[in-house]
Amino acid sequence: MSFVRQYIGLVLAVLAASGVFLCVRIEERFGIDHGVVLKSSVLMAIVSLVLHELRPEKRPFKMTFDAAEAKKEWAEKKAADKKAAGKKKR
Repeated sequence: MSFVRQYIGLVLAVLAASGVFLCVRIEERFGIDHGVVLKSSVLMAIVSLVLHELRPEKRPFKMTFDAAEAKKEWAEKKAADKKAAGKKKR
């Protein structure tokens, strides 16, 4: 499911960029106001960013805004990295 969300996010990002680049031509051809096209393109870009970049199942830690919890997770990761590096040297 992760890859599907990533590809949907990628396609939406391409559509959003196209909407920004072609907003004047879209207005001329289809009669849609360029402001509406730009706003919808920005909204589409935000949705694509969320779909493409937020993959909590790929991240070893859970998402948090608590600084103490983030520091604890970071310290655990550093300790695990040190332990793994020590095993490689032997």
